[in-house]
Amino acid sequence: MLTWVEINKKALAFNLQQFHKKIGKGIEIIPVIKSNAYGHGFIEIARFCDTCKLINKIAVVNLAEALELRKNKIKKQIIVLSFFDFNELTGESASELKNISLPIYDIATAIKLNNFSKKSEFKIKIHLKIDTGASRIGFLPNELIKNIALLKKLNNLIIEGVFSHFASSEEDKKYTQKQKNIFDKTITKLKALGINPPMIHIACTAAALVTPQNQCNTVRLGIGFYGLYPSKKIKKIIKLKPVLSWHTRLIQVKDLSKNTLIGYGGTYKTRRKTLLGIIPVGYWDGLDRHLSNCGQVLFKGKKCGIIGRICMNLTMIDLAGLNAKTGDKITLIGRQGKHEITADDLAQKIDTINYEVVTRINPQIKRIVC
Repeated sequence: MLTWVEINKKALAFNLQQFHKKIGKGIEIIPVIKSNAYGHGFIEIARFCDTCKLINKIAVVNLAEALELRKNKIKKQIIVLSFFDFNELTGESASELKNISLPIYDIATAIKLNNFSKKSEFKIKIHLKIDTGASRIGFLPNELIKNIALLKKLNNLIIEGVFSHFASSEEDKKYTQKQKNIFDKTITKLKALGINPPMIHIACTAAALVTPQNQCNTVRLGIGFYGLYPSKKIKKIIKLKPVLSWHTRLIQVKDLSKNTLIGYGGTYKTRRKTLLGIIPVGYWDGLDRHLSNCGQVLFKGKKCGIIGRICMNLTMIDLAGLNAKTGDKITLIGRQGKHEITADDLAQKIDTINYEVVTRINPQIKRIVC
């Protein structure tokens, strides 16, 4: 195997335990494993969750992900957070909905799902999504209240939850509180109208820690589950361990003379005799092209620079005179000796967020749980 991602299940368990210590008793924590588990491996992380006694439910982005989990024998309840395609509700897939909860963010979808459920032998659980200020999917609060009478008549749907999502829980406490106030007022109105679902959730990793009063009775644990921090502020509140490391192997090593041009466009010229290493990883694999001539990798516990433009499937590195041979291990994200390269390091260099760095690691790369 030339390139692989390692998933540290002890770090996963540690992170989950850390959040249980920080989050109030009686509040359920639901790991979010959408988008290939934030790049960590969808089925691999789901299997961990399925056997973990601290986890009762898991959350995904859409019905396709939920059905994929069922195909892979994942048994725990699944909550779909964003959307689903009615075309997926056919044949055997329909029967899988018994323990899958779907999001409802407009009345037309609710009516259509209720009609579908009439043909089934069971009722479908739903979570009502409220747009409290992120301006993404969701009922506007007044719109939801106006449609409650109709929703209550949809007897084939079970309102299991009501939820929303903060737009700026780390940066803007005032706006976050405004959203929470809107959410609370809407919940109060729903209860007055006879809607009292067992699950109420709005807090993500950051919100659960920065504003613990916003935890409600359920918290959605996203990026923090994987040992990554949504902001520097969170680092001061909780200690986490990164779950993912990314490795590859040298496929060629060669000596180059001074003034040799490297890669497409010759954007790098060697300043001295250089030992060049080539790895079978490029932007197709998720190594961002903006790391060309500025990124680093780890080799034998030392940081070595990426030189030349990152190619689609190859990257060249300056091995800095270290003894090297084909097959030697290179670390792209992770630790070797005293040095470490983190997802945050890469994000800072390319002006993005750690979420993007890890979720863009190609799903075809093998994830190994260790």
